[in-house]
Amino acid sequence: MGYTAFAVLPRTLKRRVYIVSTQTPNQWLSPPAKITETLVEHLSASAAGQKFFRDPILKGFAVRVTANGVRSFIVEKRVDGKIKRITLGRYPTLSAEQARTEAHKVLGMVALGMNPIAEREHARLAGVTLAQAFKDFKRARNDLKARTLYDTSGS
Repeated sequence: MGYTAFAVLPRTLKRRVYIVSTQTPNQWLSPPAKITETLVEHLSASAAGQKFFRDPILKGFAVRVTANGVRSFIVEKRVDGKIKRITLGRYPTLSAEQARTEAHKVLGMVALGMNPIAEREHARLAGVTLAQAFKDFKRARNDLKARTLYDTSGS
C-alpha cells in the first residue's frame, strides 16, 4: 500500500541508486553511488512513510530510512514466488561494509534455494522449550487462581 510500481528501465539507467518512497514517485540519485558510510550519513528522511535507497552494484541491497530518521540496511529478494524484505540491522550499529557482507551471505542463501526468513523463524521456535512456553503462558495469564499456580508449580 503506497508503494510505487517499478517500470522496466532502459539499459542506460540500470547503474543508479534507486530511491523509492511510499509517498512519492521514484527518484534517482545522480551520479550513481555505491552505498557507503558517507552516503548513509547524509540520507534524509521523508516527511511520512519510508524511503529506500538501493545499491546499483549489489542488486537487492538497500538502505531504508523511516520518517523518524532511522536508517536500516535491508535485502529484498524474491523467495518462494514473493518479494521478501530482510532487515540486516540498523545504522550505525552495523556499518555499510558489514551490511554489504551480510547481504552477500543472505543473497547467497537465496541463490542456493534456501529461505533465510523461514530458517530464522525455525531457529527462534526451536529454542523455545515447553518450560519456557509455560512460563510465558503464566506471565500472559495473570488472572490464574492461586490453586492453579500451586498445582502447576511442581512443589
